[in-house]
Amino acid sequence: MSWWRRLLNKKRLEKQVNAELAEHLERQIADNRGAGMTESEARRNALLQFGGLAQITEECRDARGTRWLETMLQDVRFGLRRSPGFAIGAICTLALGIGANTAIFSVINGVILRPLPYREPSRLVSVAEQLRKTGQGFSFSYLDFLDCQRATQSFESMAAIRGLGANVTSPGEPKYVKGALVSAGFLSVLGVKLYLGREFHADEDRPGAAPVAIISYALWRERFAGNPRAIGATLVAGGKGYAVVGVLPARFRYDDDRAVLTPIGQNDKIGTQKRDFH
Repeated sequence: MSWWRRLLNKKRLEKQVNAELAEHLERQIADNRGAGMTESEARRNALLQFGGLAQITEECRDARGTRWLETMLQDVRFGLRRSPGFAIGAICTLALGIGANTAIFSVINGVILRPLPYREPSRLVSVAEQLRKTGQGFSFSYLDFLDCQRATQSFESMAAIRGLGANVTSPGEPKYVKGALVSAGFLSVLGVKLYLGREFHADEDRPGAAPVAIISYALWRERFAGNPRAIGATLVAGGKGYAVVGVLPARFRYDDDRAVLTPIGQNDKIGTQKRDFH
C-alpha cells in the first residue's frame, strides 16, 4: 500500500491491527489453557509473552511511516482549537522561514556549492564597468570590449556575449527561440567542446562575413532530426539565412538556454550600442 493510502486509511488499518493482535492473544491464551493453566493464569502469561498490547500497537503505527505527519496534524488541530491566532501566526512564520531558507540554499547551491559546468570554472571571471561615484556596475559596450581584448594583460583570453532572441522559420514550423551574439573564441574561453562541427573563425566575427550559426543540441534534434549532415545546412532565423557550423553539447547552458549563437561582429548595430555585453 502506498504512503498516501496508508495515511488516508488510518482508521481501517487500526482496526485490522487491533483485530490481528486480539486473534494472536486469544490463540496464545487457548494454548496456555491447553497446557493446564487456569483462565486468569493463561491470560496473564499471554500478556507477558506479548510484552504489552499498547507497546505493540505503537510499534505497528511507527511501521506505517506516517506517524510523524499524524502527530503534526494532531498538534495543529489542538493549537487551532486552543489559540487559533497564535497557531496561524506560528504556521505562517514557519512557512516564511522555510521558504526563505529554501530560496537562499537554491542560490548558494547554484552559485557556490555546485561549480559552473565548464572546464576550470575557478579561473572564469565576469568583467564590468563601474561608476566611481556611485559604485553602480554596467556591462561593457562592444567597442570597449574590443579595446580590452586587445590590451589585456591580466587575462589569458576574453570573449563577449549578448542575449538576442529570433524567430526560426526554416527548417520546420516558425518558432521563437532564445539566441545570443558571441565573439569568436567564446566557447574556447569557457572550455566547451562542441558536439559537432567547429567554433566561429576570427574572420567570421566581422561585418560583411558570411552568416554562420552554432545551434543547440535540442534545436539540432528538433529541426534536423539529429542528422550530422546538418553541418553546412541553412537555418533561417530573424529572416536571415545562416550556415550551421556547429552543434552545442546537450548540457550546455550560459545563464539560460540559448538555441542559436551567431558572431557578434557581424551585427551592424553593435558599434552604436553602449551596453548589454558581458
